[in-house]
Amino acid sequence: MKLFKIVLLCSATALSWSAFSQSVDIQVLKKSLNPWQPIEIIDNKNISKIVLPTSTVTSDAYEALISSGVCTPVWVKSAPEGYLKNTKEIHVVNKYSAQGYTFENPLITCKKMGTLMDDEAKTLMYENTHGYVSR
Repeated sequence: MKLFKIVLLCSATALSWSAFSQSVDIQVLKKSLNPWQPIEIIDNKNISKIVLPTSTVTSDAYEALISSGVCTPVWVKSAPEGYLKNTKEIHVVNKYSAQGYTFENPLITCKKMGTLMDDEAKTLMYENTHGYVSR
């Protein structure tokens, strides 16, 4: 019985740790992207995917989502340590996951954008962006 309790305790600890490590990125993105009402936010192998409830992802929507949603926690230092640290790309896609944009090196890019004026920040954002088309 004692062995069973130890195994159960270890299992519970491991499960709670994996739930906690659901990804700092996912936790922060769910909170900061709430105004866009994403259908889904997925984190898989250092790539995050944000599925928006629209048929197309416009450049205006993408700019607003990156500037006001993804990067803001970095700029105002409200994100916990580790936010975007291991994320290489963020795919912002339509509800069919067929079309959208890919934001590369989000942490580095967001930090640099935060030191620039609006037009320069937007230019830097697009220098680190490419189109997303499902494969």
